[in-house]
Formats: sequence, structure tokens, C-alpha cells
Amino acid sequence: MSDLKSTNQGHLTLPVKGMSCASCSARIEKKVGEMEGVVSAHVNFAAEVASIDFDPQKISADQFPTAIEKLGFEVPRQSKTYPVEGMTCASCVSRVEKKLSSIQGVHSVDVNLASEQVLIDYIPALVDFESLRLALEEAGYRLLQKKSEGNPVEGDEERYHKQLADLKLKLVFSGLTSVLVMFLSMQGETFFSFNLQTLNIILLVLATPVQFYGGGQFYRGALNGFRHGYAD
Repeated sequence: MSDLKSTNQGHLTLPVKGMSCASCSARIEKKVGEMEGVVSAHVNFAAEVASIDFDPQKISADQFPTAIEKLGFEVPRQSKTYPVEGMTCASCVSRVEKKLSSIQGVHSVDVNLASEQVLIDYIPALVDFESLRLALEEAGYRLLQKKSEGNPVEGDEERYHKQLADLKLKLVFSGLTSVLVMFLSMQGETFFSFNLQTLNIILLVLATPVQFYGGGQFYRGALNGFRHGYAD
């Protein structure tokens, strides 16, 4: 083990499953204690917990679960599905997967663009929701918590119906306005006796909300990509 001042130490408490006797905890202590950068390692057999002090500059925390699992024990993982806002294409899916997969403690990431959700398999002792949220925010996306952990479907359905209603409203508005724009473009001068300059102003006024209200999500996606240094 290395000597290290306490001010520079990292501390990690890991739950460990599969120990059947004191010898099991001793094996884990010996294995982890021999790893470079580890200051101290103590395993409580009764509580099924490993407490590790280490130098973060010499060893990363996600190496400990791997070492323990190689001995035949289990460090519990958790799989959770979270809604994600801001994805518009396959490139977004790739960026979300890459960003989340790079976080210490995340084992696997599966993104579903159609449902705008991500399934994350991770070690709770190493990473929490806030860490995931902040990391994804840096990439330009929003990771949301379930509205109700007891009834996760309820929050998803409410969010889905709200988005669907919003899209329907945009579709109806944009469709009707576009029909009016087409009609005025072809018959405005003769049917309403508008001069060309007046007609162009009217068409501009009608077309602008179609562009920025009906298609606003595409502009927001492009702006978001520009701010974070990528383009689709």
C-alpha cells in the first residue's frame, strides 16, 4: 500500500455480495490492498461492505469493482430507465451513449430514440443521478428523473401525451397556415387586389411562425449543437 496524506485521499464504500466466511473478506482485503494507489482496505463480512481509501491520481474507483468481481464476488449494479430531452437523430443517440459510457461506474448504456429514453446499467456506489444529469447536460441534453419511482409508467405516459398534443397543435397550425400561404401566393394579387409589396409582407408574417413555431425543435437542435461544438 502507498503512503498518502489524508487530504489527498479518495474514499469508497462498496457493497459486496457472495461472501460466505471471514476468509472471503480476507481475500478481498488482500487483493484490493495490493493494488497500486490503495492506502487501506477493510472488508466487513457481516455488513457485506468494503471500505477503501486510495489515491485518485494513481488509481480510479471503478477498478475496485472489477478486481473484486475477478475474485468471484459481486458488486451490485442497478439498471434504470430515464427520459432524455433534446435528441433529434441517430447522431444524438451516439453522443448520449458515448457521454454516459465515459462516466466512472457506468457499465452499459442503451438509448432508444423513438421513446426518448436511456437504459443505464451502473454501480450506485460510484455514480448517482446528479452525476449522470450534469454529464449529459454538458453534451447539450437533459436527463430527467421518473415522476414517480413507485409508478414510473405514469410519468412517462403523461410526458408522452403532452408531447403528442403539442406536436398535433403545431401540425394543425402549420398545415392551415401553409395552405393560406400557398393560396395567397397564387391568388393574392387578383383575389384580394394586394400589390406585390403588401402581399410579400403578409406572406412573411404568415410564414415566420410556421418556421419558428412549427419547426422550432429543429432550430433548437441546431443551436444546441453549435453551442456544444457539433453539427448534424
